[in-house]
Amino acid sequence: FLERARLDSLGDGTTVLCALLEPAERSIHVANLGDTRCVLGRLPLQHGEAAKDGECAAVRLSVDHKPNLPEEARRVRGAGGSVRCLQGCWRVVRLAPRRRSTLRTARARRARLQLALAAAPAAQLGGAGCTTTLAISRALGDRALKPIVSCEPSTTSLRLTPRDQFVVLASDGLWDVLTDEQ
Repeated sequence: FLERARLDSLGDGTTVLCALLEPAERSIHVANLGDTRCVLGRLPLQHGEAAKDGECAAVRLSVDHKPNLPEEARRVRGAGGSVRCLQGCWRVVRLAPRRRSTLRTARARRARLQLALAAAPAAQLGGAGCTTTLAISRALGDRALKPIVSCEPSTTSLRLTPRDQFVVLASDGLWDVLTDEQ
C-alpha cells in the first residue's frame, strides 16, 4: 500500500476497525488502528451489580491509539517522532528534515518552529519542509509519518457469554461526543 501511495503521490491515511465473530467458539476477535472503537454491551449479573432493567455495562474491546498514552508516546519517541499538545489536541509530530546548520541557525529554526506550532492551526502544519502532525499514533497510510505512525494493530479476543448483547463499532465522530456507557 505504501509503495502504491508513493507512486501515486498519495499522503492520506485512515483508521481501521474490524471484528470477527466466531459463533462456534462463542468468541469475538477485534483489531484496530487509530481512534475507531469497539464496545460490547453486557447485561449485569443477577446479584452484585446494580443496573436499571435492561441496561448494559460497556466493555471496551479496542484501544484508542492516542499520542498522549504513555506506551504510544514512548513508541513514537523511540521511532524518532515527538508528541506535543497543539491547541488542546495531542499530536504525533515529525519535524521537517534537518539541514546541516550551525548552533545559531539551529536555535533560530527551533524558535520559528515553536512559534509556528503555537500559532498555526494544526491543518496548516503540513507539506514539504514543514512539520507534519497527526492526532493518532497508529494508522494505515500517512506515509509522511512512517515509521513514527505505526500500522501495527492492537488486537483483542474475548469469549462471549449469554450476557453479551451487542457490539458497537464506530469512529471518533461518535466517541468524541458519547462515552462508552452512553
